[in-house]
Amino acid sequence: MRLPGIARLLVLLPPMLSGIPGGATPPAATALSVGHTGNPLLAPLYAAADRATTSGGGSDRLSIDLRRFATGGDAGYALIAGEIDAGFVEPAKTLALLRLPGAARLRLAGVVNFPYGATVVLRKGLDKRLDDLGAVRVAAADPHCALLHQFKADAARLGADPSQLRLRFMPFEAMLPALESRAVDAIIVKGAYAVLAVQQGHTILYQNWNVQSGDACCPAIVTQAEYILIVTAAAAPRAAALVDALAATTRLPAADLRRATARHIAYAEAALAELPLASFAPLTAGLREELGLPTEPEENITP
Repeated sequence: MRLPGIARLLVLLPPMLSGIPGGATPPAATALSVGHTGNPLLAPLYAAADRATTSGGGSDRLSIDLRRFATGGDAGYALIAGEIDAGFVEPAKTLALLRLPGAARLRLAGVVNFPYGATVVLRKGLDKRLDDLGAVRVAAADPHCALLHQFKADAARLGADPSQLRLRFMPFEAMLPALESRAVDAIIVKGAYAVLAVQQGHTILYQNWNVQSGDACCPAIVTQAEYILIVTAAAAPRAAALVDALAATTRLPAADLRRATARHIAYAEAALAELPLASFAPLTAGLREELGLPTEPEENITP
């Protein structure tokens, strides 16, 4: 049976409309692979990943594929090898990475910040008061470190005798392993390490967030940056959306950031509520100069 002309037109309309650009479903964005270490300081990344997963948008919408690495250095090597598009690497490891062959393909895009602060962490199972620390081994970064000076001043003000401290000097990154192995009983660290210490079951005895940084022990690259966002040159155009998404997390409620962190790395949300939150800042020319990071791409090229 022949269909009337109008009926035949209606039958043909659906497939015809599916080819109209305005009515088509936009193609899914290619996921941007982002390396991270599962550190609780990367709350902006976890929140941005959640928002990218749940938000709609056009073909340029952001899609993030999180790739977890044991260390920031491993993420850095994966960047050079072209295995991931972007990654978060600690500042010292970033500077070392930029001296390697192949680093000319990398671009620095942003910085994760965390309040500086002076913190004394006791190893798990150790029950001590502030005036008991003279009997334990305490790790500090340097005899002239601002954190140590601030702690001594506060301890004396509270009636303790800081001159009796049994100090052991070591880099910040060596302190938590020393605490875990019981090589020391307490550590005096910047605030960011307190987040990791709590995650490992240690306890905070003392904190003071009103510490002036910038001494020789703790230059700007140490006090103002916990991670550097590095992207490959090939992925830089797509990574611009990631930078925008990370910067936008500063406007989110703190509860959202803590919830995202707890979900992604199995960190107790109640414990996170006791600590400040990290934030992300795009890397401007002024911030690059302040942190002492190299310009690019010329200084990223190994001779």
